[in-house]
Amino acid sequence: MEWPVGTVFLLPSHEVKVLYPWELSQEDLRRLEKWPTKASCPHEQVFVRGMMTGPIPCWEAMEWMRNHRNTLPRVAYQYIELGFSGASASYALDLHTLPSPGTELKYVRTPVGEAIYRLKYQLSTEQGSAQERLYISEALADTLHHFIRSKFPETKFNGIIGMPSSQARKFQPVYEVSGRLAKKLNTPIFSEFLVKKSSNATKNIAAEDRHKALYGSMFAIVNRRPPEGPILLIDDLIETGSTYKEAARAIIEAGRYEIYFLALTQNRKALRKR
Repeated sequence: MEWPVGTVFLLPSHEVKVLYPWELSQEDLRRLEKWPTKASCPHEQVFVRGMMTGPIPCWEAMEWMRNHRNTLPRVAYQYIELGFSGASASYALDLHTLPSPGTELKYVRTPVGEAIYRLKYQLSTEQGSAQERLYISEALADTLHHFIRSKFPETKFNGIIGMPSSQARKFQPVYEVSGRLAKKLNTPIFSEFLVKKSSNATKNIAAEDRHKALYGSMFAIVNRRPPEGPILLIDDLIETGSTYKEAARAIIEAGRYEIYFLALTQNRKALRKR
């Protein structure tokens, strides 16, 4: 079993290493990803977000890994319950960023936030590494699957829907991750169930005006519809929830659906704006 992506290691030199395979050298990656495979311990402390309350010493981490090796997610996360209306359940795997007091950085991305940022903004072009896109997409789908198995072990979903993007890209991360999740759940994906009537992005619209700007003009129900019942609606990054509200309205108008909404990350600045 490997440590989750985003695991933090404090080295004896007090240098901090974060397990992001796309940033570490191959030598570092081999040492950190599989540790502890031997009795030797090259680190002083280890921290896994969402599974530890704080860093633990090396010797304790070795025992911790032995006890948790079969229950670890692929990417470390600390989930948030969103409480969105119209949904049977609504969660974000984690915040997108965290404040970084005491450093020169204003913020740091969470492990899931870093993976999404890398996939959406650095690897979505033709120049992006296809192998790396595959790795991160699969890791995020595995992590969603880990969460779904722990929260909804008895729920059989009739379909998965990826939230339509506000920006046209040749590579759409939310569709790629949703498609891989569908295979893991053995559930059909309905990529043509929701489409946008308008491609106008809401990123620069004030939070309090977004729902008004989107109402009735963003989604249309077309082509294939999932069987009525429980469905998964997947998004990559949410802010105020206005996009979710429009998607939920369109879905509920189309049939008797139980919406389970899962976002990979939530903008922490939007927590107080909902």
